[in-house]
Amino acid sequence: MGKTIKLGGISLLALFLIAVCLIMPTVTAHGARSGLILCGNIVIPSLFPFCVLALFCENSNVIQVISRLISKFTEKIFHLSGEQFSILILSVLGGFPVGIRLIKAQHSAGKLSPEQAKRMGLYCISAGPAFIVTAIGEGMLGNRRMGILLLISNVLATLFLCFIIERPHKPTVSKLTIKRVSISDAFVEATAGAAKTVFGICGWVVLFATITELINSVALPKKLLAPILYSLEVTTAAITAERNVLLICAILSFCGFCVHCQIYSIGKEIAPNYAKFLLFRVIHGAVSCTITYTVLRLNPKIVSTLSNHIAPIRNNVSFTYSSALALVILSVCLIFSINDRKNNKIV
Repeated sequence: MGKTIKLGGISLLALFLIAVCLIMPTVTAHGARSGLILCGNIVIPSLFPFCVLALFCENSNVIQVISRLISKFTEKIFHLSGEQFSILILSVLGGFPVGIRLIKAQHSAGKLSPEQAKRMGLYCISAGPAFIVTAIGEGMLGNRRMGILLLISNVLATLFLCFIIERPHKPTVSKLTIKRVSISDAFVEATAGAAKTVFGICGWVVLFATITELINSVALPKKLLAPILYSLEVTTAAITAERNVLLICAILSFCGFCVHCQIYSIGKEIAPNYAKFLLFRVIHGAVSCTITYTVLRLNPKIVSTLSNHIAPIRNNVSFTYSSALALVILSVCLIFSINDRKNNKIV
């Protein structure tokens, strides 16, 4: 009976949304275009290069090599194996969906139990440095130092969650094994996987941008709509926050229902309980905002450099030196690691 009611409710909601799209086709189209612009100017440039790097590290031997070096430290401090901690760091560097994708891969390979995967799913969620520093800091706030502060607060809050969630446990795999892999194959697979992940994310962004536009078209007070808009999609919500630093900090921690959908669609079999997931997003936000507020109180000069006007996001937000360097390095690796399988030589 419960499933029937749930299915009926979802069906009615779907029919209602179809009717709204038919009644307001101009608003719907404008929302979709806004979503595509966000994807082209912010989402793809800030996410794709780091997603390629993270998946390349997972497909090659990079994670295994680093894990052997840091395993004793991470097991003692965070109760994580070196490999698990590497996934945590890559989730911070890669952006929102990278963590759950890497966790899913490790679980499928038998290196993580379902319980371990679900615990890691509570804290391996973070906006990437390019998005926070470049898009948020430089593009929206006109202050790179503020973007760096938001990034540091976000990372420290993530490590805090890891510290309180994880408990001592026996490693699933007693000995790390390093397999011989082709660098060129790892790079190609990483690029293809990153493209699939990023374009899937763009689909969600376009959908939620359309929903946001439909909500904005409703004749209701902005104060009433604001909490809904802040909880939908992180990029649009950060723009709507109008340079309110603590509010943007909270938005980055909550990461929006759009990111929640991405996480639960990619790793639905290992995703944690949703109520617990929301609770730890709130805890993350409280810790992150506390750190940001404390630093701003101790160093008010950071705030004084903010622009006096709300500037539109610049077109050059999509470019970062770190992402360009990463792509160049990976391209060189690809060129020098293509194997001539017939002659068994490097060309």
